[in-house]
Amino acid sequence: MIDLPKLKKDIEELNHLKDDYNKAIKLNYLDKKNEDSLGMLMDNIDIRKSSYDVQSRIVKQLIDRVEVTMDNIDIIFKF
Repeated sequence: MIDLPKLKKDIEELNHLKDDYNKAIKLNYLDKKNEDSLGMLMDNIDIRKSSYDVQSRIVKQLIDRVEVTMDNIDIIFKF
């Protein structure tokens, strides 16, 4: 017998995963130099609720490199 509350919870989790994968796919095809597209995409993503994979891809799209010295940590963005 199927437990309806458990099924609803599983469907909700799967829908959340689907949304995360769709966001990751959009990030993969995003042109790195297109700031308008990046801005629109960032406005549509709640970074706090995104999966680690989506967060990682966002960071890779935004940050060129990190320079660490004795006194500072400098984050060099791609734009």
